[in-house]
Amino acid sequence: CGHVELHPSSRSGRARGGYMTLLTSDSDLGRTAAADDELGRGAGSNQLLLTKEEQQRRRAAAKKAAATQAAADAAAAKAATPQSKAQRRKLEQLAARKRKAEERAAVLASLSQHRVAAAHVPLLRSSGTMGQQLSKRQRLQRALQAKAAQVELD
Repeated sequence: CGHVELHPSSRSGRARGGYMTLLTSDSDLGRTAAADDELGRGAGSNQLLLTKEEQQRRRAAAKKAAATQAAADAAAAKAATPQSKAQRRKLEQLAARKRKAEERAAVLASLSQHRVAAAHVPLLRSSGTMGQQLSKRQRLQRALQAKAAQVELD
């Protein structure tokens, strides 16, 4: 990529209080003005002016990408090194703990989504009383609880 820096004192590159950089693509460096005119483009139509802030933003993005790549390379190198049986077992245990924690979190999230409202909890009965005939008093209590909770029981 062709790279030309213009100082603020030069009139052609003046951009309020900062340097500007003129970038041209490598393919345009060998092209002549006549070739540009043939293509219907003005001279330098492929040039891009970058302000100092834009340059800093691009540098920061490049550094971040390089750091991410370095971390990925380090992880790959660590995984590629041979491990002892004890190390491998410890890593497997850690992975199992993480997996179990994720599964537990998923189950708890599912339970919280399907939670019974607090007003409906007194209406639930033990499975040990299934098949037993409720007394008249118990049926009346249950009907009152259902009415209070605005629930219709069968």
